[in-house]
Amino acid sequence: MWKVLLVDDEPQDHAILNLTLPPYFELYSCYTGQEALTVYEQKDPHFVLLDVNLPDINGIELLKLFRKNKKENPVFIMVSGYDDPEIIVEAVKSGALDYLVKPYSLETVKRILQKYLHHTYQKPSSSYLTERATHSTQDIEEFGLIGRSEAMRRIREQIHRFGPAEGTVLITGESGTGKELIAKALHQTSKRKEGPFIAINCGAVPESIFETELFGSEQGAYTDATTRMGLFEAANQGTLFLDEIGEMPLQVQVKLLRVLEEHEIRPVGSSKGKKIDVRVVSATNQDLSSAIELSRFRRDLYYRLNVFRITLPPLRERKEDIPLLAYYLLHTQQRNSFTASFCLKDQALKKLLEHSWPGNVRELKNVLERAVCLAESSDIGPELIHFY
Repeated sequence: MWKVLLVDDEPQDHAILNLTLPPYFELYSCYTGQEALTVYEQKDPHFVLLDVNLPDINGIELLKLFRKNKKENPVFIMVSGYDDPEIIVEAVKSGALDYLVKPYSLETVKRILQKYLHHTYQKPSSSYLTERATHSTQDIEEFGLIGRSEAMRRIREQIHRFGPAEGTVLITGESGTGKELIAKALHQTSKRKEGPFIAINCGAVPESIFETELFGSEQGAYTDATTRMGLFEAANQGTLFLDEIGEMPLQVQVKLLRVLEEHEIRPVGSSKGKKIDVRVVSATNQDLSSAIELSRFRRDLYYRLNVFRITLPPLRERKEDIPLLAYYLLHTQQRNSFTASFCLKDQALKKLLEHSWPGNVRELKNVLERAVCLAESSDIGPELIHFY
């Protein structure tokens, strides 16, 4: 495990770097020079990213202190908000091997670390690196699922395990937890990834046209009916995602069960079946067991859809992921809208951590988007965090 020490007084830089580092790097965060001196001696890092402007000491002076008592020095990378040639020259003379100007690209950081990893240090065994690289693209942001919690680690493992399989998958979890992200990830890790991914929200389709939406229709099947391709046929050789499956009408459930068993659809008004090759992934925020007892959902269909199951935890049960999620969402919004870099004040982050999040990640995204809109500076304080 390669150790990286980040010495910077801006909390968002620590959170974003923690989110970005490949899984074989371990980050140690310090916000002052005095704290960094202690951690530096205790942890003996391989890389040090050092801000020039610290609250208690100049970063270049701290770099000289770092180098003073070490026989073997790590790779020092200076960081500054100013592209000042004099500072750059002084940093290099003091022992820095590279210099980053804020706001820097996270891809640039990863590229620099990898460069010095290969050219300055002897690499760990290739089998170790290969195993870590192939096991997971990123330890905490793979598939767009952000978090270091045990629950998120387990879900990423399930995606890698269930994705290449051909069985149906039932994704359960409250609204706003990211069920469609899971469905897309299962498609991306499957043998069908080159095929189409088609999604439908079962709760948004009128019952009168549900069968036509799924299976298509032949001209003349009913008044104004035309020959129309259904979603199953459109998703052939790919994945069909049935979101909010608990809202599907009972009569359509019967026909869906037949399709899953026979791999054949029959368009409305047609006497001939069509063979299809589609993997079905479904999702619900309902308790389908209760729906079965109330005769609103077919038990045999439930068992057919539930070959593999992934349960997403609500955000309130993985609050340790909220800081990473918050900074990631802010960074994404900044990148997409080309706005300034925003920073969450400690009390604002505390307010986020204390909230119960009935709307889960979707609610967090909306709260931060609203805060950015209301912000008159780059600092987001608790007064800008509103819940509805």
